[in-house]
Amino acid sequence: MNSNNSPIILLGPTSLCSISLHPKNAPIVFIDGGLLHKEQLELPDHPLLFSIGDGDSSKATLDHHFPEDKDVSDFALALDRFKDEESLHFHCYGLYGERLDHQLANLGEACKVVASNHHRFTFYDETGQRRAAIATGENEFQAHALVSVFSLNLASLKLSGEIKYQGEFTLSPLSSLGLSNQAYGSFSLSSDQPLIITFSDE
Repeated sequence: MNSNNSPIILLGPTSLCSISLHPKNAPIVFIDGGLLHKEQLELPDHPLLFSIGDGDSSKATLDHHFPEDKDVSDFALALDRFKDEESLHFHCYGLYGERLDHQLANLGEACKVVASNHHRFTFYDETGQRRAAIATGENEFQAHALVSVFSLNLASLKLSGEIKYQGEFTLSPLSSLGLSNQAYGSFSLSSDQPLIITFSDE
C-alpha cells in the first residue's frame, strides 16, 4: 500500500459544501444521490466512470440501477464493481457523517475490501476535511492532529515517526488503546489487519 495507488473518487449522497475534490483529475463514481452534487461541484477535470444505486436518494437516471429491496448498500454495490482490481485508493466524499448507521456500514464495507483487495480509503466530511482512512500493511500518513486507530479484528500494530505514542501493540477489536494519539507530521503505521484511522481537525 503506497501513494502510487490509483485514485478513484466515490461521491455519495450526504450534504457537501462547495469544495474541490481531491485528487484533481481522478475519475468519479456517483453513488445514488451523489449525482445531486454533479451540478453543485466543479467537475470539469474529472472523468466520470459510472453511477450506481437504487434511486432512493436520486431520481436521476443511473447507469447501474438496483431495486430498493436489497441486502447490501449502494456503497457496497459500487465497491463490488472493483472486486477484480487491487491496490486502488478510494477518496470518499458524501459518505461520512449525518447518519451514524450509514457511516458505520460504509467503514465496515471498506474494511472488508481492504482485507481482500489491499485497497486504501480516505473519507472526507462535508467541508472536504479528511476524517478517516482505512488501510492495511505498511502506510505513511501526514497529520498535525489527534489520531485514533481502531480495528474490527485482533490486530498487530506498529507506530513510528512524528507521533507521540510509538511502538508495537496488540489492538483488540474497537479497543480504546489506540485512542487520541498526537501526530506532529509524518508517521508510519503498519498492521496485519485493516485499520480505521480517524483524524481530528487539522
